[in-house]
This record gives sequence, C-alpha cells and structure tokens, in this order.
Amino acid sequence: MGKSSETHHDEFVLSLARECPFPEWLLLELPNGLWAAFWSQGLGGEHATAVWEGDYQGEIGVRPLFYKAQQNYSFNNENAGLTSIFF
Repeated sequence: MGKSSETHHDEFVLSLARECPFPEWLLLELPNGLWAAFWSQGLGGEHATAVWEGDYQGEIGVRPLFYKAQQNYSFNNENAGLTSIFF
C-alpha cells in the first residue's frame, strides 16, 4: 500500500473536480488549463499528493486528457458516437 496523503492534498484535488458521468473518476480542470482524469480511489494516497505537487503528466497522479475546454468541445462534437474520452 502507498503512502497516505495529507488532508489538504485531497481537498486540493477535490477543488479541481468537475462534473463527471463516471463515479469512479474525477474529471479535473487543472491549473494549467488542461483536463485530466483522476481515479477516485487515489484520494487519501500518493496520487493526490502527486497532483498537489503539480504532477499532471500521469506518472502517478492523473491520466492526462490534454484537452483545453475548446478542444474538448470540438472533440466531443467530432466524435459524437463515443461515450467517453477516458477510454
């Protein structure tokens, strides 16, 4: 089992979370303007700490989606048949 995160690390991750149709994921709007998927079971551990430290590249913290809001909108319009951008 990994190291526990501090409470403020989890609070930071949750402050970035936006509405997501998949309960096991948090959709994060990152400070750099990009979006990422965060597995909700990563709260309370080193994954939350990695996001708090600024690791947005997916090594530990998140699965990067690399979409800015407009790119995400365009992607969804162009790929209307897809149910999720997570897979």
